[in-house]
Amino acid sequence: MKNFAFFFILALTLVSCVQKAYERKVELTLRLPQKQVVTTVGVYGSGNPLSWQQPLALEPIIADSVYRVTFTSKTGFLATEFKFMVNDQWELNNQPNRILKYNTEGVTKMEVVFDRQ
Repeated sequence: MKNFAFFFILALTLVSCVQKAYERKVELTLRLPQKQVVTTVGVYGSGNPLSWQQPLALEPIIADSVYRVTFTSKTGFLATEFKFMVNDQWELNNQPNRILKYNTEGVTKMEVVFDRQ
């Protein structure tokens, strides 16, 4: 009986349930509510390449008001959380993070205004 229990537990550990990961292409566009001098624009979040320790830089589309980043994330999750930072200022201070729900087919696009839900 002990052998059966041992092999049963061993079989359960070897047959793990791993969530399948998918490549999700994402395009985030950030609009600034008013034109301003911008030195840095980044997005922080959960899931590679997003991180809460290091920002992913956005490129200027219109240098003082519109910025964009495109990236691919390999994930099994259906959504992720993120926030933007402009000139070392967090958006949505003391408010929940933004939620990005991945499009299961094609590119996930999201356009937001800085510091507005």
